[in-house]
Amino acid sequence: MKIVWTIAGSDSCCGAGAQRDISVMHDLGVYPCMVITSLTAQSSVGVDRVEAVSREFFSCNIKTLLNDLYPDAVKIGLIPDQSILEEIEKFLRSLKNDGAGRKTYVVLDPVCVASTGQQISELASEPENFYSLFPYADLLTPNLDELRILSRSSKNAETIEEIEEQVAVLRKHGLRDIIVKGGHGTNPRYVHDVLFQGNEKYILRSEKYNTQNTHGTGCTLSSAIASYMAQNYFLYDAVAASQMYISQAMFRGIKAGHGNGTPAFGINPYNAEFIPQIVGSFDEEIPEYRFKSIEEPLGLYPVVDSIEWIRKLLAWGVRTVQLRIKDPEYENLEKDIEEAVALGEQYRARVFIDDYWQLAVKYRAYGVHLGQEDLLTADLKQIAESGIALGVSTHGFYEIARACQINPSYIALGHIFPTQTKKMKSDPQGLERLKLYSELLADKNTVAIGGIKESNFSDVLATGVKSIAVVTAITRADDPQTAAEKLLSYFA
Repeated sequence: MKIVWTIAGSDSCCGAGAQRDISVMHDLGVYPCMVITSLTAQSSVGVDRVEAVSREFFSCNIKTLLNDLYPDAVKIGLIPDQSILEEIEKFLRSLKNDGAGRKTYVVLDPVCVASTGQQISELASEPENFYSLFPYADLLTPNLDELRILSRSSKNAETIEEIEEQVAVLRKHGLRDIIVKGGHGTNPRYVHDVLFQGNEKYILRSEKYNTQNTHGTGCTLSSAIASYMAQNYFLYDAVAASQMYISQAMFRGIKAGHGNGTPAFGINPYNAEFIPQIVGSFDEEIPEYRFKSIEEPLGLYPVVDSIEWIRKLLAWGVRTVQLRIKDPEYENLEKDIEEAVALGEQYRARVFIDDYWQLAVKYRAYGVHLGQEDLLTADLKQIAESGIALGVSTHGFYEIARACQINPSYIALGHIFPTQTKKMKSDPQGLERLKLYSELLADKNTVAIGGIKESNFSDVLATGVKSIAVVTAITRADDPQTAAEKLLSYFA
């Protein structure tokens, strides 16, 4: 189990701070450790007092934990004064210079003001104090208020352009990546969280709920991201999964006192109703598509690169197959696609064409399969209106979110194991994550793909996925026909 520290204030009503972080970390399957920066006397109504722990005790707490429970990730919340900030800087510097080669992901949540409006950190009046931590933080997680304070701007950003301007101010001080939390935005329907990673920008949209269960939402998101990053997720996947978690937690929130309630905890983090949308702008409208519905699982799904393999597989009893020809200059490309479609009709089989959606539409293939990059250029409206099925590749939570919003006929989940058939930008997902994805998408047609062979077939099916795509398990077998028949038997 991965170890995640929270360095934060203690919230006596347990809605935010270290107590909130611990509940989130338990929900997301990591082991939490706690380093308290300050004690607060607060309720759901307000904060009556904030008292920093002594510098000596804070330093001792860090050293004690380091000797036994070295962190895979650290989430930093309330920093009450300059002395604690200096100790945190010293600690982060030691993590980055770890002589044992260990790497710790650091999430800095720049808490300046309580959700009830009170200033709870001496540093809030001089936000430049936070800048000394920026070179050591892997991710900064300000809300719109905190972004304004830290960038010394006159007002909260309302447009993506204004957000970019304020982020640019912070990046001058050694900051790497930043996610701007949009819960305080003015859009009445949606919350837009904007992730800036390197030169890339990702906008994730979720529903804005009419709720007062908002105490501790910033802590929830930052500690969730830290928990996922400790488990070696890509950052945009960690953000997408965290947004799904916090949306559900707010929807199911808890109201115990007379003030604002808090997001729920002890929930299943993975619920398809709360998967965020991936958009290119705040005002983008997501079109609704209706692709061919596939009522039953696809079963065994070989992916092959020639018409010869299509002929053999269909003759051996395979009833779902994909023709993947990667060379667009291949002289018989259109002819082979036309023949593949005809063979599918002859055998009453489901023949998918990879990438070449225009030809798949032209010859009325059963379906077309597209990668994530292809979704940006393909005419999805034309594909839907043609009546053919659409399959989409995904490699984690972020791409699953993008796929779900267009509602394809099936979603391919990969790559599960290391594969050498194509160069992959993603890491192998593994069986544990495949199980999460299968449960999340239980009401959709899913296909596992990537490095799957007969030796691990049973393990893959045990995750709950109903269909499996294979690339070399048949074509590189000593006896391809026997291999195909063997794999078909798993779906009998």
